Amino acid sequence: MGEIFKKAIRLKKEQVIQQLLRLDYYKSSDNRQLYELTLSELENEYKAVTGHQVHNGLR
Repeated sequence: MGEIFKKAIRLKKEQVIQQLLRLDYYKSSDNRQLYELTLSELENEYKAVTGHQVHNGLR
């Protein structure tokens, strides 16, 4: 993977983690720390918590 792509993934993961933290959600449904999850797993956790998909404009 290119470095730019890896950086984009890291930034997106951080955005989703921050959004989950704002919702007082600190661990995954299987009790792992959020930083241990893949982007797909984080997005699934977000959807499970909120009922919504993660959008590109996530703040």
